[in-house]
Amino acid sequence: MKLKTLFFFTLLAAQSGVQAADLLETFRAAQANDPVIAGAYATMQAGEEKLAQGRSLLMPAVNLSANSTMNQLNVQYSPAVPPFLMGGDYRFNSHGYNVNMVQPLYRQQNWL
Repeated sequence: MKLKTLFFFTLLAAQSGVQAADLLETFRAAQANDPVIAGAYATMQAGEEKLAQGRSLLMPAVNLSANSTMNQLNVQYSPAVPPFLMGGDYRFNSHGYNVNMVQPLYRQQNWL
């Protein structure tokens, strides 16, 4: 009898560390590993991104461009040209920039 009682209490003590998963934990684990739910979540996120992309079509667009060019000129005149015209090598830089902003007032295709 003592052996049965000792065996029973040993089993009881060993099971105290084991916990059963409750229903909410099981549901969350299944939800995290379900490909159908993951696909639906990805589709929802893609739809939200489409909304943001659609709104961007109504916002102003700004384009900026710039350039810089180094120019080198070699000017030679014939001896018959008056002496006040100076020939020689000339170097100079040209710089330019352009800013373009477009704000759509109404585009029907962006509102549909």
